[in-house]
Amino acid sequence: MAGLDKYVVDASVVLRWLLPDEKDLGSSEFFGRAKSGKIQILVPEILLYEVLNGIKSALISRRLNKQQADGAVKTFMALEIGWQDQKNDSARVMAIALKYNLSIYDAAYVALAKKLKVKLLSLDKKLKKI
Repeated sequence: MAGLDKYVVDASVVLRWLLPDEKDLGSSEFFGRAKSGKIQILVPEILLYEVLNGIKSALISRRLNKQQADGAVKTFMALEIGWQDQKNDSARVMAIALKYNLSIYDAAYVALAKKLKVKLLSLDKKLKKI
């Protein structure tokens, strides 16, 4: 995968793509490029739980029905993602969380992007500025 553009994406970007009432052309195009192997998505393991929680919340609030929620999970799990273990990066994650006043979850994305020297894609205005 050398030479590919690489990105760290957070749950807000993934959920924008997965949830029917949030879809936009930009996210569909981006994830289409990832599916076809034109770019590489790298993420901390926390993404799995954040996305599943977002889908569960959309189901409970009736933004999705059960069939749509199951489809969103299946689509997400089929995505080629470079899952990154951050067990050895806990000090870096904590330092970033404290420095920028972020949740540990958000700091995990920032830490990974900084470590890999790749762009972090997020809909969170605060994370976009870091």
